[in-house]
Amino acid sequence: MRLAALAWRGLAARRLRTTLTVFGIALGVAMVASTLLANQAATDAVRQAAAEQFGKAELRVRAFAPDGFTPRAVQTVRRIPGVMEAAAVAERRLLVSTLPGKHEKVFNLFAIGVDPAEE
Repeated sequence: MRLAALAWRGLAARRLRTTLTVFGIALGVAMVASTLLANQAATDAVRQAAAEQFGKAELRVRAFAPDGFTPRAVQTVRRIPGVMEAAAVAERRLLVSTLPGKHEKVFNLFAIGVDPAEE
């Protein structure tokens, strides 16, 4: 008896087990495919959000102090060889609320400011 005929006979004898096995394999393949698709969509969303926030910037330099960089520091960055453009950006996280009362709502707001002449 050939091996394939023996395998088909075993599969036909246990129809429920065969059906559940095929269903489990199909479900596993679908889960892997959907995970890869969701990962790609999330990666694209992060890249798009970064492009919207940072524009065409290839490098972002942040100050450790809450006051940010001095104008002299920005000028120093502009003089670094290979730097084509440099612009200072102001960022603040704000807590904003509607009028006080029964239906008051509180929101987090992330404000970004760029000097239009430098952008």
